[in-house]
Amino acid sequence: MNPRWANRHTFGRILGLAFDQPWGNGGTQIEKVWCAMPSSNPRVLAFNSAVGFKREATLRHHFGRNNHAVIASMMKWEYWRLYRERQKFTAHAEREAA
Repeated sequence: MNPRWANRHTFGRILGLAFDQPWGNGGTQIEKVWCAMPSSNPRVLAFNSAVGFKREATLRHHFGRNNHAVIASMMKWEYWRLYRERQKFTAHAEREAA
């Protein structure tokens, strides 16, 4: 699979599916998205950091002997600061330029 789809814009849209709408019968709002990734993959670690995830913990031997997991997360307010406020600013700038 070609990794070009995995960019900041696309990932922001994917995160929007979690943070921008209510889920379930009670309309639950998601406040945190987290992921577990292998500590031995620097490319994945760098990507998650670049899109705004914060490293929280390391789970020792989670994926097997000497194969640790890094836990990273993003809070809803971090998503809004990184993606939604930037979208508002960009839309405003485009209206001003027109």
